[in-house]
Amino acid sequence: SGTSALHLVLKAMDIGPDDEVIIPSYTCTALLNAVRYTGAHPVYADISPHNLNINPDDIKNRITSKTRAIIVPHMFGYPAEMERIVNIGLPVIEDCAQALGGTYNNRPLGSFGKVTVLSFYATKVITTGEGGMVLSNSIDLIDKVKDLRDYDKRGDTKLRYNYKMTDIQAAIGIVQMGRLSSFLEKRKQIARKYMEGIRELPFETPEFNPGCTFYRFILKCEPENADFIIEEMKKRAIDCEKPIFLPLHNIYSSDNTLLPVTEDVYKRCISIPIYPALTDTEVSWIMKNLKEVAEVVKL
Repeated sequence: SGTSALHLVLKAMDIGPDDEVIIPSYTCTALLNAVRYTGAHPVYADISPHNLNINPDDIKNRITSKTRAIIVPHMFGYPAEMERIVNIGLPVIEDCAQALGGTYNNRPLGSFGKVTVLSFYATKVITTGEGGMVLSNSIDLIDKVKDLRDYDKRGDTKLRYNYKMTDIQAAIGIVQMGRLSSFLEKRKQIARKYMEGIRELPFETPEFNPGCTFYRFILKCEPENADFIIEEMKKRAIDCEKPIFLPLHNIYSSDNTLLPVTEDVYKRCISIPIYPALTDTEVSWIMKNLKEVAEVVKL
């Protein structure tokens, strides 16, 4: 899985107890779990309101003598500011679970950090049902990951894991890779229709970036309206959700972390369906209902 890929990377980088790893709070619990698997301490950084990704300036505020790495997920397919983050000078782990095929300044996401992890869960950009991948230009790091992922036929007592992907999953993934460009193009087509449809509605979207994969289509509204819109859309059989379950610092934190942008974005953001299997009729139906709900909100 993507979580096991991240766990293996942290282990291969010899990150463990007493070490700190900087992560955004506005992300999936998988990052938090992977850091905790190693015994290291997660340090939360705030996000940028325009792209919903970890803020390079706030990363600098969180660095201590114990900081060993930064994990940078490209949230919902929106590229993070990788050049600024890499220039901080700490090892960067890119999490492209939601951003496979995306770019930043015409360079592929996943090519900036020391190492990159991918997830191929059922809802991801491509899928193997369950599965993950580690990418790196460091042969030494990849060799350590390969050693850690399989415990069998070893002549020592080093702790290893059973993190292998099955051959069937890998075969599915190879076929899915061949369809990646068409998947991404369909997501962009749907995103363009959504953006046209919401021009006159009381919503904002994250900053448009041509390298975005549109893993999710995010809408920002007034905080007092978010829950109402979600419930009204669900009444109409349209799956509308908060993009993340909860900010991680609200789930697991040993200090009084203050992350004002994360808190504000969590209250404001909702996501509407966007995936390649959506038909034009379904996209039009979603927009029709969103406009009707928005009219109620404006009243």
